[in-house]
Amino acid sequence: MPAPHRLGLLWPRTRRAIQELFPAPLPDPAPRFADLTEAQQQLLGDLAGHRHAWLIRSSAGRLRDLGLPDTQEALRSYVGTHRTA
Repeated sequence: MPAPHRLGLLWPRTRRAIQELFPAPLPDPAPRFADLTEAQQQLLGDLAGHRHAWLIRSSAGRLRDLGLPDTQEALRSYVGTHRTA
């Protein structure tokens, strides 16, 4: 497990990455995972597989506002279902 001071940096970095990579809500319905940019795919894949569930819970409101899955289970489904490689 990362040191506590490193965990404290994780949430601000994640929030900033979400803001930078998803500056506006996605269209409805959301695009296929494969149609997202590589950076967007990497971020969502990392969140889907992250071992600290609190990180996704902390991000849920912003993800929902963007039209993205807002639970780890839903992210895993979106990432896994839509991956083409």
